[in-house]
Amino acid sequence: MADFNLETAIKIIPIFDGKYKELEPFLIIVELLYTTLTTTGKTTLINFVTNVKLSATVRLSLCNASITDFSSLKPELLGKYKNNRTISQIHSVLNSTYQNKSGVTVYKDKILSLVDELNQLQVQELGNQATLSEKKIITA
Repeated sequence: MADFNLETAIKIIPIFDGKYKELEPFLIIVELLYTTLTTTGKTTLINFVTNVKLSATVRLSLCNASITDFSSLKPELLGKYKNNRTISQIHSVLNSTYQNKSGVTVYKDKILSLVDELNQLQVQELGNQATLSEKKIITA
């Protein structure tokens, strides 16, 4: 077990700003560090993450939560920031999306966002059945 290293934490933990597609990578990094630390280091890491590596909006959304360790942080973030749409809902939106009077760039961005959302849901559904390289292929 290791002690908490602020320099390492600053470098490898990104700031989570509430975007659902950034949630899983954020949690994986925090959990990886968490499992390698001593009890004191774990507490320091969770305090660091909740005070420094969460955007102000995310911190505000968790202000009533009692977060003392990773097992209390993870469900809070998943409950608030996990994508709640189903694949069929996204397909429906995708099928009914037209450019109409919007610019090509706006239309392209909307389509790419929906496809990205579908890819993320597919990776979530596969869970541990897919390897990391397979997940990267899906989301690439």
